[in-house]
Amino acid sequence: MRLLSAPFDETAPFLIYTGKLAVEIGDLQDATEALKAAESSAQVFDYWRPAVTREQAALYFTSGDYVAAVSAAEKACKLSQDRGYSKTRVAYCQSIGALAQLRLGNVTRAEQLVLEALKIMPPRADGSIFYAPRILFAACLVETHRGDLSVAEGYCLRGIKMAERSRATSRNLSLGHLALADFYFQTGDFGKSRASALKALEVTSKLFGPKHQDTVEALQILALVNEREGKADEARKRAESAVEIARQLFGGGSPGVVRPRQTLKQVLKTRE
Repeated sequence: MRLLSAPFDETAPFLIYTGKLAVEIGDLQDATEALKAAESSAQVFDYWRPAVTREQAALYFTSGDYVAAVSAAEKACKLSQDRGYSKTRVAYCQSIGALAQLRLGNVTRAEQLVLEALKIMPPRADGSIFYAPRILFAACLVETHRGDLSVAEGYCLRGIKMAERSRATSRNLSLGHLALADFYFQTGDFGKSRASALKALEVTSKLFGPKHQDTVEALQILALVNEREGKADEARKRAESAVEIARQLFGGGSPGVVRPRQTLKQVLKTRE
């Protein structure tokens, strides 16, 4: 952020990367500020507009603003194609849009986007250890909720294998285990779902501490698993923890708190 006084052509890529990193670690206020500054830079140097819009889409999705995420992902996809960005980056934009559509309940559109992403992603994924696993995790989640369980697990395991090849543990590993936990929950294998969610929780805690958006997701899955297993008190505690962390991360009135609250409401209803 200290580079704000530098020439725009030197500033933009650093601001974009700062915004990306801030989203990764769960510092959404810094992400918003950095990407807003990057957007101003990109108005002068047009090459960076696709990257700014892509990271904004990721920020909107993380914050729970799925309508904005869909719009930004579509824009980022077109801009990336127009500016000659790599196919993997175009596919990543589509995968963000697919996840946002899934959260909005538009499963058919989500699948269309994720299949397009898989189709254009090169076999070697441009050597990108960051984007490729996330495209596969999105495919796993979409196909899980569409009901095509025969392919969903394979996408996820392939992405996790990629993440494990990284020299250092990254957020991709926790995201992979979250997707796998969702898959196992939908198939009714609550033991494996719990194990995957706990693994995601462990990785996230080591990387980012106890307050992170992936912690919220893991706690929600664990609460639902506890609910299905008849462990009402454990389910309530985990759902309440998810809501509290979401409030601290996103703010009490943020869209990011909606899903954790829905999970808590479901758990409490079952308990009654």
